[in-house]
Amino acid sequence: MFSIFGAVVGYSIYRFPGAIAGYFLGSFIAVSVIITSVENPQVSPFYFCILLFYLFFEVFFSFIRKILIERKSPLFPDSKHLHMLLYKMLVKKNKSKFKSNYYVSIIINLTYFILIIPSIFMMNNGLFCKYYSLLFFIIYLFAYKSISKKLN
Repeated sequence: MFSIFGAVVGYSIYRFPGAIAGYFLGSFIAVSVIITSVENPQVSPFYFCILLFYLFFEVFFSFIRKILIERKSPLFPDSKHLHMLLYKMLVKKNKSKFKSNYYVSIIINLTYFILIIPSIFMMNNGLFCKYYSLLFFIIYLFAYKSISKKLN
């Protein structure tokens, strides 16, 4: 626990160059979750999938989107991630880049927090967690498609 806290504080204060710190922190969290899952077999593995869904699926979806739809290299950044599309939509609506950045964080984190609440109470129910994790895919894809349409 202290090592995760130290990594987050170090990342926040020193802001390591590039995406290396983000990948390091993401890998560290993923390994910690896997260890926690193995040590707590009464908790459904799908519960941990729900907790990490947005972190994983945002990268996975962008990777697949670039290869299959856009025929681009997935190794180069673009501005078509869900949070970036939401940002563009808010800037278009509010005309304020400064406030929109904070609104995106609030919207995504609050929405995700609300969505994981049922799984917290049902973490020991594997069937519930399995189907509830599928619902996250549907919600993500629906949100992505809806925001994309509003921008076009």
